[in-house]
Amino acid sequence: MINLSMFLFLIPFFIFIFVFLFFHNWKKYDTIVLLSSLPSIFFILKIVYPSLLDPIYLFNFYLIGLIITSIFYIIVLFIIYRRK
Repeated sequence: MINLSMFLFLIPFFIFIFVFLFFHNWKKYDTIVLLSSLPSIFFILKIVYPSLLDPIYLFNFYLIGLIITSIFYIIVLFIIYRRK
């Protein structure tokens, strides 16, 4: 039942993402922000959807990775803001 609800949520989500990416006029800064957010998205997905076989130290590793990539993302946004 949980998989069905997740599937029903993901279908409109991916349709929205596809439409947004297709109709958005991409600039250099938009691409930099998107690419710098991908590591944070990876760690968020690893924390939100854990495997039952993963030991607890992997959760700590993912949490530290999320903190580091979030700091990196904030620095990138600060640099882009200062250049504009």
